[in-house]
Amino acid sequence: MKRMRKIAVLSALSFTLLPLPAAAQLGAQAADPAALPPVSKTLPTNNPDIVVKRVSCVDANVAGVLVNKGSQPFHGRLRLAVRDEEGDVVGRHSVRMRAGAATGARFDLYYINTLDCRRHKFEFSVE
Repeated sequence: MKRMRKIAVLSALSFTLLPLPAAAQLGAQAADPAALPPVSKTLPTNNPDIVVKRVSCVDANVAGVLVNKGSQPFHGRLRLAVRDEEGDVVGRHSVRMRAGAATGARFDLYYINTLDCRRHKFEFSVE
């Protein structure tokens, strides 16, 4: 019985090494900017003091930074509408956020329909 346990542990810990050319190819793909998810610069909201920066999209996750340019703290809700290439809303999400005056706060929105990130448009609003 002890011998079987050891074999099971060893097989669970085993891993596969890639040959050097395959590992180099994976490294080249990771360094290729076209292979990385899209990252935007700055997106406006319905409030001129609040913008969204560094938006990235991976599968069903959208992340970024809410930036409060105003002199008052922001306590509210960030809303996201995802539109496809035809302009139809294919996903919505919102999250409660806080950002002090002249500062930013990171956000992550999970399980939103963003499976085609490069063709979707993100519209942010705050309330």
